[in-house]
Amino acid sequence: MSSIVGRFENRVALIHLSIGGEEFSNVVVDTGYSGALAVTPEIARRLGALLPSNVEAETFADGWVSFPSARISVEWFGREIELIAVILENQTIIGMDLLYGTRMVVDEMNGVLTIEASGEGAA
Repeated sequence: MSSIVGRFENRVALIHLSIGGEEFSNVVVDTGYSGALAVTPEIARRLGALLPSNVEAETFADGWVSFPSARISVEWFGREIELIAVILENQTIIGMDLLYGTRMVVDEMNGVLTIEASGEGAA
């Protein structure tokens, strides 16, 4: 798979992503999130992926904050990769660590987002 095609809803970029073998169609693409993946507690519990330790992340509002984490696999450009995901209360998002090494074309006027794998990176 050389590209992932997403869509815009209410000015939010969304893609389809296989997480832990389950399909999710409303994963937010957040270029302001420096991590790779964040999932909801429900998804982490359902996949049995909760870890006993937390990860530290820096936020604009609160500085360094400790978040629960989960070890989760995602399908990314046809490959299964394993990540440590942050657990957030209400959103499943991908961020810049997962997007590293890709080319993202934002065509909000037509409601299309395209993420293409480049030669380097792309997890």
